[in-house]
Amino acid sequence: MNLKLFVHLYKKSPFPFGNEWIIPTCFERNLDIGGNYICLNDTQPNISELLPKNESIDEYRVGYLAQTIAVEYWILKHIHDLDYVGVTGYRRYPLFNFNPELTAPVISIEANNESLQTIANQTQIDHAKNILQVYDAITPRSIYFTGSVREQFIESQPKEIWELFLECINEVTPEFSNRIKWFDIEKNSIYFGPMGMTPLKIFKEYADSYSKIVSLMCQRASNPFILNDESTRMKTDRWIGYLAERYYPFFLFCNKITTYQVPTLFLR
Repeated sequence: MNLKLFVHLYKKSPFPFGNEWIIPTCFERNLDIGGNYICLNDTQPNISELLPKNESIDEYRVGYLAQTIAVEYWILKHIHDLDYVGVTGYRRYPLFNFNPELTAPVISIEANNESLQTIANQTQIDHAKNILQVYDAITPRSIYFTGSVREQFIESQPKEIWELFLECINEVTPEFSNRIKWFDIEKNSIYFGPMGMTPLKIFKEYADSYSKIVSLMCQRASNPFILNDESTRMKTDRWIGYLAERYYPFFLFCNKITTYQVPTLFLR
């Protein structure tokens, strides 16, 4: 069973460099993140082709807008020889081998050599493989919110973007249309960053459908990446990532994928 966790970095941070199954990636060329990384911008196609063609966007802007979705699109187009893939972002890691007494969705610990060794330890990958012999995929623990998935999004993001998102889901994946009310009912969202481990075939089905949704949204939205409020809690121009955090669990639900939830380790 061959699996890898791809991590998107946008600046220097504590990272277990030299580990064979945790792979650092970055969209920007020549960025100092503390070690070598896969530059997503070095290969074509990459996420920039989904963004509006009438907008001049440099690689730093693309990396900021897309974040981990740049990695997902790169995997979709360029990875063919893995059984399972995971994707996560800066300082967030799925904890596959955990103490059952730790019931919180997110565990925050200091970033140091000990915590990096915990993340990269062979027991993590061994435990992930054991789980994947029973479940289809590993996901982060759901976080409970008082509002629905839709309400969570429009709390801080443009309602027009959400409505366009649903419109494009119905066009790209019409087979999901009869389940679209999931977003109005579900209050648990696989939410805090990492995608644990997904079979490559299923992952590519998710990434392919989501990239088509994003592409369609970018074609139809008027100035989709205008930052409406500089002081907002969540940046309104980074909806690509925020929507993906909601579309992925919806995709798993629609496809009846069995999942095992693990906590997220956040390095502070």
